[in-house]
Amino acid sequence: MSWDETTLSYDEIFLDTDNPRIPPLSDDLDQEIIIHDLVTHEKVKELAQSIVRFGGLYPGEKIIIIEEDGQQIVVEGNRRVAAIKLLMKPELSPKRHKKFFEGLSSGINKEEFAYLDCVLAPDRKATIPIVFNKHAKSATLKWVAVNKAIYFYNTINAAGGLNTLIEETQIPRSEIDDLLKRYTVYKLVLKAHVDKKIIEAISNTRAVNITVFERLLILLPKIAERLGVKWEDNSLLIQPDWDEFINYWSRIVGDAYNPVKKDRLTNRTINTDTLARGYLDRMGVPSEPKHGSSPVTINPLDKEENKYQQKEDKKEKKKRRLSGIVPPEIQCEVSNERIGKFVDELKRVSYKRNGNLVSLGLRALLEMLLSYHLTEIEKMGELVKSLRKKNLELKRDYTPSLKEMVKYAANHDEVLLNYPTEKRSLNKLVSSENSIMSIDTMDLLAHNKDYPSDVTTIETLWGGMESIVRTLLKGDATSG
Repeated sequence: MSWDETTLSYDEIFLDTDNPRIPPLSDDLDQEIIIHDLVTHEKVKELAQSIVRFGGLYPGEKIIIIEEDGQQIVVEGNRRVAAIKLLMKPELSPKRHKKFFEGLSSGINKEEFAYLDCVLAPDRKATIPIVFNKHAKSATLKWVAVNKAIYFYNTINAAGGLNTLIEETQIPRSEIDDLLKRYTVYKLVLKAHVDKKIIEAISNTRAVNITVFERLLILLPKIAERLGVKWEDNSLLIQPDWDEFINYWSRIVGDAYNPVKKDRLTNRTINTDTLARGYLDRMGVPSEPKHGSSPVTINPLDKEENKYQQKEDKKEKKKRRLSGIVPPEIQCEVSNERIGKFVDELKRVSYKRNGNLVSLGLRALLEMLLSYHLTEIEKMGELVKSLRKKNLELKRDYTPSLKEMVKYAANHDEVLLNYPTEKRSLNKLVSSENSIMSIDTMDLLAHNKDYPSDVTTIETLWGGMESIVRTLLKGDATSG
């Protein structure tokens, strides 16, 4: 097995599309996308400054490359190669960093930076022990938890299978199993039906807090059993009906990224069976899961599943872009035909093309749902009575405004019993006067002809009211 030293021009070397630093399950990665990602997230600017100060790469730190499909691919040194490419061609940089790299580039002798000393490895498998020990165990800008798992996912096939990888690298089987289970959990997190901002968060492997989900699915076996999941080696068997499971799971993923910090799901809030059980109780997860007819398996090594999921995710994103702000999986379970039709229309009408209509529709939907709910739990009369005490001119059949209903619901525990998160979200609607996510903003959208109904405003409104709408549409948030 030979490792040949060679010198290559920077433009002869290609960055690795299987680089564990790049978020996984992305297809069609090109060199520009990879460079932009590394600049944004991997301190390439600082590295480029260091390279310029030293006058090149440090001696002895050769770039490790392999040859695949006739191209020289970097497997160790992607950040360094990206930095050199940007010093040679600053126009490759993201726009907001272009001036920075142009400034660095103007002060170097490009002839001294154009050629890089490399070591050509026999194949990708041969590089595994070096790369793993350097990034997963040492202090060299270590990969985060998910990135380590991605690395093994990417390299097992290259090594000729899991057993061969273990034999040739001497990495303990238990350590690889832990990493593959982590990757399985991450694949399940990516399947959650959550809003755009959370999708962006969980797609960033550098920031995703995978340990919260590992706790529920791995570290607390009784909780995993209640959720209806079962481990078979490193694969996860989802035993309940998939649609039912994904509803609960999506809520869990959403709670882990709750914008309200005190309501966020963290390791601390579920660090025991008792705390986790209480959390599932509040969510309404059955104490004994009912198994579905067709269990779903999440396999960490199934690349075909990943490719299929990429296509499905693209279809779903395209469908969401062309459809309404309300996700298609949300169902109206209250016995009010008009509310049901309203929800269906908000699923179909494009909020990007019909912002004025949709912004008013969201306000009207919340108002109708609260009115329906307060009437169902026999609290509407009490609210009207309290308002008439303050204003004797109000008639007995007075219909409370949206703000009056929200204030009442936020200040009376029995209105949303067992739904503290939704109650706090309602309270935020009336307390956050300068926030987009407020009743005041909804009123401006309805009454101020100059207030803009742009995409950001609508997405922010929906992001803040989604959990409330989902809960009220179920029709079970009653007083007992």
